[in-house]
Amino acid sequence: MEKTFIILLAVTLISCGSSSQTTNINLMNGHYTVSELNGQEITTQNPTITFDLNENRVYGYSGCNNFNGSFTVENNNITFGPIAATKKMCMDNSSEDELFKILQGTKTFSVQNNTLTLSEVNGTLLKAQISDSTKTMQDKKITFDYNATSRGMLLNIVISNEGHYLAVTKVRGMKPAKQNYTEEEWNQLISALETITLNSLPDLAPPSKDFQFDGAAMATLTVYIDGETYKTPIFDHGNPPKEISKLVNLLLSFADRD
Repeated sequence: MEKTFIILLAVTLISCGSSSQTTNINLMNGHYTVSELNGQEITTQNPTITFDLNENRVYGYSGCNNFNGSFTVENNNITFGPIAATKKMCMDNSSEDELFKILQGTKTFSVQNNTLTLSEVNGTLLKAQISDSTKTMQDKKITFDYNATSRGMLLNIVISNEGHYLAVTKVRGMKPAKQNYTEEEWNQLISALETITLNSLPDLAPPSKDFQFDGAAMATLTVYIDGETYKTPIFDHGNPPKEISKLVNLLLSFADRD
C-alpha cells in the first residue's frame, strides 16, 4: 500500500509539473515591452520582444534596430539562437547592447502576472510586461493596403475588418474586384502582423532596389490601425523585406484568386 501511494504521488507531481510548464510556455507566446535590463528600469526607447511559439522565432525592436532570431524551450530554460539585427546607427546603443547580450545562450524564464522574467544564476537579467496589443489586436479597426506599380502593371490589395471589405485592383481606371475572406484568413493576417514591430515599418531596408530601374515594379505596404498609419518605404514587388514577407505573401494570395 505504501509503495502504491508513493508511486501515485510521484505521478501526480510529475503531471502537475508538466501542466504548469505547459501553461508557462503558452503564456510566453506574444508581445512584451521591456521594462528592466540588468536591474535598471527602462523608461525610454521602449524595446519590445515578440515570441512566436508556432515557429520558434523571436522578433523585436531594441530601441534602435529591429531584430529576429530563433529559440528553443526545455523545462524552464530558453536557449536563443543567433540574433540578426538591422544596422541603423543610434546616439546611445547601451540598452541595445545589453538586450542583445541577454538574448544569447540559455536563460531561465518565468511568466507571472503578465510579466516575463529572464534570469541566470547571478540574478534577474530582464523583465518585460505583456503588451495590450496581444489582448486587443483582434478588436481593433485594421486595414491592410498593398500597392505595386510600374509602367505596365498595377496591383492594389485592400482588406479591412471595417465592413468586412476586400478589394483587388489590377487595371488602372477599373473598379476593384470585391471578394470575400474567411475568419481563418483574417486570423492569419493578424498573426503575421503580430510578428512585426509597427513603429519600425518606415525604417525597413529593401533587400533589393530594382525598382530604381525602369520597368521594375515598386511596392509599398501600409497598415492602418485605429487611426494610426504605418507605411513601409518602397521595395521591389516580389521581394519584400523579410520582416514583412509573411504578411505580404498572405496579401498577395488574394490576388491569385480567379
